[in-house]
Amino acid sequence: MEEMIDDLSLDDFEKETDEIYRLMQDLTSEDNEVSRKASNQIEKYVEERKRKRDEKELIDGCWTTSSRVVINEDGEEKRKKLSEEFRKLGNESFRSQDFVTAKEYYSSAILQYDQNPILFNNRAQTSLRLEDYGEVIKDTFHSIKLNPNIVKTYVILAKGLKGERAYNKALEVLLTLQKDINNLTDVEKKVVQDLENEIKEEMSNVENNIKKVKKLNVK
Repeated sequence: MEEMIDDLSLDDFEKETDEIYRLMQDLTSEDNEVSRKASNQIEKYVEERKRKRDEKELIDGCWTTSSRVVINEDGEEKRKKLSEEFRKLGNESFRSQDFVTAKEYYSSAILQYDQNPILFNNRAQTSLRLEDYGEVIKDTFHSIKLNPNIVKTYVILAKGLKGERAYNKALEVLLTLQKDINNLTDVEKKVVQDLENEIKEEMSNVENNIKKVKKLNVK
């Protein structure tokens, strides 16, 4: 797998990866002091990633720079593990409703391994809570490219389009799911139906408000 690394030599990159991996192990230590220090250092790492954000380009939903190095299989496995640890931290922040921090953790997870559609869905859901609907749409599109068979991705996408008031497009997304309704679970069917009703109701309210405004202008 070819990855893009932040203008680091291969040696520097491997050292950084080893250090993060060590911190992740320390984080689960039974020694509270060791765990606390690891947590603080990980927070600093995330902040550093945040600082470098403006220096990067967002290409197909993952952070990259111009330097490229080929990572061997062992390195890729290590990055997958690091990605999973960042995902777990993101989930913890999400459950605590700290959506800004959760999004940063998910971005760090994607930086480590960008072939997991669940990571893009998770980040899309935090963007949804932050009302950053453009980012919701970008991440769900990327998730669909990686795996077009995850029902939840289309639900999140429809919610993002609803947030942008692109109601017809949101309904089209749900229609895509309904065409394959027999393959949906009962829970998925209910989620899709409830969201469709919600979109139609909001769409109707917007249309009614527009009519009221037009009547006022006529007077």
